[in-house]
Amino acid sequence: MENISPTSLELALWLIVREAARGKAADAGKERGQAAANGLASADHVAAVCAKLRVTLIVFIGVAGYRSLLTRAIALAKVDEPSLAAVYVLADGSLTCTDAREGVADAKPPSPAGARALIAQLLDLLVIFVGRSLMLQLVRSAWSDMPDFVPNARIKDKQ
Repeated sequence: MENISPTSLELALWLIVREAARGKAADAGKERGQAAANGLASADHVAAVCAKLRVTLIVFIGVAGYRSLLTRAIALAKVDEPSLAAVYVLADGSLTCTDAREGVADAKPPSPAGARALIAQLLDLLVIFVGRSLMLQLVRSAWSDMPDFVPNARIKDKQ
């Protein structure tokens, strides 16, 4: 994960933890949120983050643009995280885990590090294409409770 900015990694973790904490039951959500914070993010949490970003980004760049961006993020993240090998983008921009060799749906989900790398790569690509301020504005439109500060802002991003 050397090629991912530290800020995007931290923001990705915040998004995953936030989605994990939004479970149906408050107590169960707190347990899932704590599990994600401890590095136990599930594929469902990552799919939830991508789904919320998809709604916001499709308005901005269209379905094809979002699919391209997410596909590229997966390709970049796979370099360091082989657990993403079974993650694919469907025609509508949603994610699926499929074992390509056997065509079996619900293959082994990505590792927590892989899940975090995928979201962070997506955020980094947004920074490249639209800039940091607009990326944060787009993320904030999906998560209105996102703090005004950038997590770990004192760490300079790789450009």
